Amino acid sequence: MPFYASDGSWDPQFICKQIWIVQGLWYLSLALLFVMAHAVFGIELGLNLFFSGHLMSPLAQKGTLVIIFCNALNTICGAVILMLVVKRVKKCLDFACTSHFIHLIICTVWDGFPSNWEWWLINTLSLVFMAVGGEFLCMRRELKDINVSDLLGKNEDEAKPLNAAEKV
Repeated sequence: MPFYASDGSWDPQFICKQIWIVQGLWYLSLALLFVMAHAVFGIELGLNLFFSGHLMSPLAQKGTLVIIFCNALNTICGAVILMLVVKRVKKCLDFACTSHFIHLIICTVWDGFPSNWEWWLINTLSLVFMAVGGEFLCMRRELKDINVSDLLGKNEDEAKPLNAAEKV
């Protein structure tokens, strides 16, 4: 159960590790998408792609739509990251909000407070879809059937009951 140690006590160190892992993997997946976009569309690589709010404006540069598309695809990656790291439906919204808030802080330090509406729209939609997607994936994982034969260490053939024809 995330947020708590194995003995059930509150573990803030574990939470911080999860936050760092989610944030790092989120930026790593975005970096990979930008590298692929560079290879295909020739957009110029740099940290401004991550942290500059004015690059999201449609009139800012040639590759703005590619940058927006990479951020949209990264939302799917973020949902998968939440499923793999957080593993709990209840915690996905918290971690999605935390990662986007940290992103806002970094963007503000890097290039000033984002003032264009496109940046806010893209990041708000990213937050919503990342949280909902993460919750959906975690819910599917939590609702999977548990195979009792796997827990007992038996093969499926050994675990199946024999019908009357097979008993003879």
